[in-house]
Amino acid sequence: MQFDITQLVVALLGLLATFITGFVIPLLREKAGEYKFDRFLEIVRVGVMAAEQLGGKDKLTTATNRIDMMLNQQGLNFTRNDIRTAIEAFVLEINKELNDDEKDHPTSA
Repeated sequence: MQFDITQLVVALLGLLATFITGFVIPLLREKAGEYKFDRFLEIVRVGVMAAEQLGGKDKLTTATNRIDMMLNQQGLNFTRNDIRTAIEAFVLEINKELNDDEKDHPTSA
């Protein structure tokens, strides 16, 4: 019997995404206020997409730096830890959606 670690990793990512979206994100929303938080999430989305397009070795650092710069330009104050947490949550959501889409529409091999 061979153990498939892929299913375990997918399950753990699902649990982590649930924790981040269920606990950490609402905590940030409460801390920042509704408008600032919505603006923050939009800037995170744009920063992550830009880092994905640019590629490179360390997309997390690239995204964090760009997002931090954009937030400062907007006068929004979030810690680098807040930024990284939001980036990780956004990326986990994207990966979950892609994984769900692959399950719903498997490609033929």
